[in-house]
Amino acid sequence: MEELSGSDALSASTTDSDWGLGVSIPSSREPTFEAPARIPPGMSIALILLCSLALWAAIWEVVSFVADTLASR
Repeated sequence: MEELSGSDALSASTTDSDWGLGVSIPSSREPTFEAPARIPPGMSIALILLCSLALWAAIWEVVSFVADTLASR
């Protein structure tokens, strides 16, 4: 058995499929990938604020329900 040195040893011991790096070239029949539409920065901040307010409202509803339940005992 002959010894391999340097990059020959690396390429002989591992292949792309061993590392999961296999690259498939799409055929002309496959649809091309299109990136999804992005949310504008101002709208994303507004969505985060609305979700935060909704979460706080839900928390206070639970706190209020528990307080009312304990007060009615």
